[in-house]
Amino acid sequence: KLVGKILGIYLADAESAPRMEALHVLGEFLLLGEYEKISENLERRIEDALISVIRDEGNADLRRRSLEILGFSSRMEIPTLIESAFERSDPAWVASALRAMGHSQDERWNEDVIGKLLDEETPVKAAAVEAAGTLGIQESVPILIQLLDDEEEDEDVAAAAIWSLSQIGGDEARTYLVGLADQTEDEELSDLLEEAIENLDFAEELNKFDLF
Repeated sequence: KLVGKILGIYLADAESAPRMEALHVLGEFLLLGEYEKISENLERRIEDALISVIRDEGNADLRRRSLEILGFSSRMEIPTLIESAFERSDPAWVASALRAMGHSQDERWNEDVIGKLLDEETPVKAAAVEAAGTLGIQESVPILIQLLDDEEEDEDVAAAAIWSLSQIGGDEARTYLVGLADQTEDEELSDLLEEAIENLDFAEELNKFDLF
């Protein structure tokens, strides 16, 4: 019943803010569906609703956000929707496609993500950097470090690059993050690097546990 009410708001509410809030909740349910924590029927209803909005000609922000959420789904139609958005000339759609790629945890998108890490459009670059982290693309580490070495790089992109390095891990990423933390005198950056190194430690410990 709860999901039914949320779907009703998402599909029918005239205001965009309640629909965005409903979409956020639906995304959490969709992720639960991928872990088989809700019924297949309920998961299908959520996916159908998201796909119907994407294919509509209404609110573009809602459509793009719906695509990002659908990245969590393993349904067969989703890669085609992501590819279609990725091939658009609109940077906002390309950025959403990249976020969906990251959510998918599917290595098929690795080359597409790497190809956008140095994009001229900042929103596209930022989304690619985020996706590189969530996909754990080891090959992206030198490029992420290159971005961080550029003093003129956008702050949001730089912050995303730091966090992505902590997600990807490895000796090169650790050495760079620790070195940057030792050198910086910026308090805000220092806090971010501390959190990133803690996340790196946690991820590596988790990997050791999984191997065990």
